[in-house]
Amino acid sequence: MMKKILMTTLLLVSACAQIMAEDADSLYAKDLLKPGTVAPDFMLRSNLGEMKTFSNYRGSYVVLEFWASWCPDCRKDMPRMKALNDAYRQKGVRLMGVSFDTDFDKWNGYITANKLYWAQVSELKKWKKETAIDTLYHVNWIPSYYVIDPEGRITLATVDLTKVEGLLARLDADGTLARSKKPEPVVVQPQFTGGNEALANYLSAHLKYPAACTKAGAAARVVCEFVVERDGSLTDVRVSKVSDFHFTNAKVSGMTKGTRAKLQEECEGRFKVEAVRVVSEMPNWTPGTQDGKPVLVKYHLPISFSL
Repeated sequence: MMKKILMTTLLLVSACAQIMAEDADSLYAKDLLKPGTVAPDFMLRSNLGEMKTFSNYRGSYVVLEFWASWCPDCRKDMPRMKALNDAYRQKGVRLMGVSFDTDFDKWNGYITANKLYWAQVSELKKWKKETAIDTLYHVNWIPSYYVIDPEGRITLATVDLTKVEGLLARLDADGTLARSKKPEPVVVQPQFTGGNEALANYLSAHLKYPAACTKAGAAARVVCEFVVERDGSLTDVRVSKVSDFHFTNAKVSGMTKGTRAKLQEECEGRFKVEAVRVVSEMPNWTPGTQDGKPVLVKYHLPISFSL
């Protein structure tokens, strides 16, 4: 009897959750652009300082997220957005966050602290009073989400992230994502403007050796991966590998195994943060091209930390 009551309760909770999700869209998503509509193009500045043109994302499925760092519901959804990025970025799905923050430091600080490794743009103006993007996309509630297909048409408009997750899962399961992902053969690889020598000089001038790592005599090779966009900007910057880690300070060898392991973990973390920072702050690269036309390219850059 108790098991039956428990099952009934769970079904009721599930049904209520579904009704609440449907009610949320009926209340807050009714003014969003309808499926089938061509997503309006726009150009906004990212937290890294470069201008992002939305039409450059044509050819991929895109999740467009309208949010703000001061929005509790947006912050609540953010771990799930990170999970979506981790699950689908290798399958050709692109994410772009459009923020209604007005304070750059708070906006960028939230992005950095929470490691939101996808394109982030903002007008840095007051929502509904000074912004234009909300009018363009009929955003009257945040968070709001659009899923846009490779042809640039809206597939889904919702305030419920569960619906975005469900749609992407279905597109993945039925092979749509695999079919829509069309890697472009690159004839000319992207490069740091000025070439490898200029890149080496940039890293030499801007890479900051973490003080704790210097004190410990820590050294390592960190590989950063990122996407070089068609406009040469760098997005989705993250660390893919840390190798050749070692200590050059003889005093460290006298520490206990546990202490050394903890110190290594700390130093690896600091190396990762610094590698992501220095790459994220790089000026635009010369993009990769195919038949003279810029194309997206995933790039791996090894960075050596050595004393």
